[in-house]
Amino acid sequence: MSERISPKRKYDSSRRQVQARETRRLIAESARRLFIEHGNSGKPIEAIAQGAAVATESEILGRAAPIFVILKSAAETDVEIAELVQRLPKERLENTTLFVQHIARNNGLREGMSISAAAELVWTLASPEVFLLLTRNREYSPEKYAAWLQTTLTRLLLP
Repeated sequence: MSERISPKRKYDSSRRQVQARETRRLIAESARRLFIEHGNSGKPIEAIAQGAAVATESEILGRAAPIFVILKSAAETDVEIAELVQRLPKERLENTTLFVQHIARNNGLREGMSISAAAELVWTLASPEVFLLLTRNREYSPEKYAAWLQTTLTRLLLP
């Protein structure tokens, strides 16, 4: 008896893109509200995330980073997964650039820091690879990583 093989479905990220846009809107709205209420007092990302009812970057990375490692491994034998693994960092850089543009408009960047250089810094330091390096190899908790990331990016990016 021959096995019936169902055709592979193409990955459609349109629903995910709508969810991502809505999440970005909620985060921006929460950040704006906190800045209006408290001024530019260096509100931590956790307060902004809490106000938007979304997970913090460290919570998201904590869940997503191991999955990205598995995807990279699977990409070696699956063309569709390989294409996804190629797209994800590019999409993350695009989103990071939007984030940095928002910072530049509202707080300004350190003198001489371009938006593209700032986006690459955030993209690198907030990457799943750096998260795993620090949480697995240096025994950072997700909270310690988030504090380190906030301090590091503030020192590198802001005036």
